Amino acid sequence: MVQEGYIAMDGKTPAVTLIDIKMLGMREKQLIIKNRNNTKMNNNKKDYYVAYVDGCCEPINPSGNMGLGGFILDKERKRIFEFSKYISAKEMNNQTSNNVAEYMALLDVLNFFISKQLNNEII
Repeated sequence: MVQEGYIAMDGKTPAVTLIDIKMLGMREKQLIIKNRNNTKMNNNKKDYYVAYVDGCCEPINPSGNMGLGGFILDKERKRIFEFSKYISAKEMNNQTSNNVAEYMALLDVLNFFISKQLNNEII
């Protein structure tokens, strides 16, 4: 299943595609950002970063406690960033869900790229 959307960064709007994949029996999301010309990247070359994110909401969804995390691989496929978080439903006034957790994980990935001034990289 492919979900497409748009996220604005620095006044520009790159196209974002989330692709559901299965890896080691876990459901994860791979984030691919197309370049500014909105052309597809060449998957034969390793000229892009790879980011995996996931989130959950337990013991109930929505309004449960959230867990989220992810990691980023550089162009040589070395892990350069990883994170995980627990957020209680109480901290968020029970405004929690698995979707909120996954988008929070995505924001952590995007904030990493912004903090490293990697705004023009393909993910």
